[in-house]
Amino acid sequence: MINFFSNIKVKKVFNTLTILLILTLSSFFLFNFLPLEDVFSKNPATGGDTGSHFWPVKILAEYGLPQLKVHLWNPGNLGGEPLFFHYFPLPFIIMAILGMIIPLGMAFNLGTLFGLIFLPISTYFCVRSFKLQKPTALLAAMVSLIFIYNEDFSMFGGNTLSTLAGQFSHGYALCFFLIGTGFYIRGVQKDQFSFWGIIFFTCTAFSHAYLFIIIPVVFLAALLSYQKPLSFWLKNALYGLAILLLSSWFIFPMLLNQAWMSPTPMTFGARYFEKLLHAPLIQYFLYLSLIPLAYFIFKQFKKREKDFYRNLLFWSLLLISYVGLYFIFPKIGLVDTRALPQILLFSLIILSFFWGYLLKEIKNSYALNLIIIGIFAGLLISIQKNVHQFPGWSKWNYSSWKKKPLYPALLNLSEDLRGSLADPRVAFEQSDINNGTGTIRVFEMLPYFANRATSESLYTQATVYSPYAFDIQALISKTPSCPFGLIYSCPTADLLNIENKLDLLGIDSLILVSEKIIDEARLNHALKEVSKSGPWTVFKLTEKIEMSRTLNGAKLDIRMIDANWKRESMEWFKARNQFDDFLVFALDQSQKEQIEKRYHYSQTLPVHECASQVDSVDFSGFDFSTNCPGQPHLIKYAYHPTWKLSSLDPYFLISPGMLLVFPSTHHIRFEFAKHYVLDLSTNLSLLCFIILIILKKKKRLA
Repeated sequence: MINFFSNIKVKKVFNTLTILLILTLSSFFLFNFLPLEDVFSKNPATGGDTGSHFWPVKILAEYGLPQLKVHLWNPGNLGGEPLFFHYFPLPFIIMAILGMIIPLGMAFNLGTLFGLIFLPISTYFCVRSFKLQKPTALLAAMVSLIFIYNEDFSMFGGNTLSTLAGQFSHGYALCFFLIGTGFYIRGVQKDQFSFWGIIFFTCTAFSHAYLFIIIPVVFLAALLSYQKPLSFWLKNALYGLAILLLSSWFIFPMLLNQAWMSPTPMTFGARYFEKLLHAPLIQYFLYLSLIPLAYFIFKQFKKREKDFYRNLLFWSLLLISYVGLYFIFPKIGLVDTRALPQILLFSLIILSFFWGYLLKEIKNSYALNLIIIGIFAGLLISIQKNVHQFPGWSKWNYSSWKKKPLYPALLNLSEDLRGSLADPRVAFEQSDINNGTGTIRVFEMLPYFANRATSESLYTQATVYSPYAFDIQALISKTPSCPFGLIYSCPTADLLNIENKLDLLGIDSLILVSEKIIDEARLNHALKEVSKSGPWTVFKLTEKIEMSRTLNGAKLDIRMIDANWKRESMEWFKARNQFDDFLVFALDQSQKEQIEKRYHYSQTLPVHECASQVDSVDFSGFDFSTNCPGQPHLIKYAYHPTWKLSSLDPYFLISPGMLLVFPSTHHIRFEFAKHYVLDLSTNLSLLCFIILIILKKKKRLA
């Protein structure tokens, strides 16, 4: 009897050690490819989109969190962009909090890797919750490595190259989604609500929408696969309502923000399906998986296992949903290939079910563990042989800006441009040469390097100002990026008649790199060459630019806002080199009458020399002054519905996507993120969280 219990104890220890060994190596095998001295340095990563993500982390860490604010205003990019309205805040919050303990650059570096580190563990926890055969969850964690180290896509999210390209938020969302699904299924099995399921699904909402939108399908799949009665619909509805209310702090402001974004439709097409199928790691696994599939088919002629089919149905429904979304996303303004990570990962998880079905036939626990360890070792060797780009990419990223060949020139350029975020903006030529700093997008970080605002942003869709900024980029670039080319035509370079458009958009400096573009700039007498650093030449407008403009005497064409207003405004901008008439868009009839009344009143005021300016800016708003109260003023910051003026004056939308105000006082403070939707959503989330805590303490939630 003693030997019997002793053997059971040894088996459990051996099983536990096998699980710990595989999960630990799965998570930290990543560091085999990373330059650890760079990852653990205080210098933030660069490369692709990654470098530009550090500026919002810095704003959040140094300004937002100390004031308990997350919805912030960034005056440094894109005409003044809202932060964490349209892009997902939780990964940045985690990095900023970690930055209170360790250097912020190191926190950022580690934070970009968390999705990769925790995905195997999240996958194991999720699949383990479905109570499949014992080795299945461990096998699912192992095959998640095939997803992580697949190098056949680099911009869709979840894998190594996507993470280094800047799509690390998708990795966070995958982890939170899998953990949330695991907790939810445990609650379904016990016929209980899961407190932690609600929390982790909410974290998914705060990390990436491409995972959050599938949560209703999780509910439907549970209803069908677990054959729950119709009363289960009500429970799911309450569960979903709890997630929605808890997420409302982010979701409602995001929905409020939707109308004031600039969508950039992208469709990559079905070729990426084929590309994934030809990836070596995936091909090897698919061929080997024919063995357990054949065994399953043979075995099921003799015995049908209800639990296996139940779980197969659940994951198949999720997989089929993302296949459908792949074709639906482009029709609703989303990127089709953002469905591919889920399609690949869920397919691998499903195949792991069949491997588990086969290996469960090995009854000897020691032999089973040794076989799994052997398979895992073979998988790691295969990954090691097939990973080619990740080490080089990671060295490039985590060696940061300081080790890049153009970094000294970048520092010199930054000193030449250094100023205040209240100064006019800097526009820059799009060029591959900029990649010598670490990323082609380096000048999106001018607020970080030079304390100067720039016209562009990583978050291309963030404001209604965005299409005009990229139109300017095309006018000053030999090879423009043209993210809005599918919606608006992309102009060719023309620096001879650009000064009035620069003035209108609050731009007074240009960073140019191509010889042809530089030569053309020298022909424009409104521009003067002021400095040169490395490959870059800086030009500045000879006339002083203010960040506001008095429109006394200008014609205002007042229109009702409709579905075409963005196109009308862009056509207005493209057709002019002189700006003495403007389009003003009213949200409703009442506002139209209000604008007309103020406009007509301003025309009765005596005309004299008017001057106005933006005095200072910070991450909550800006201060404005004028000597002409009552006159219409164009303020060169992007329109957003959450501005509040200290004078309580209304403000309006004027082409090109900016602010129009008829000030009643000489000095006005514009405060950002002041709107009843923000207050309501915050209170709803807080109230929901308190109720959930109370129910948890009363053990009403599992």
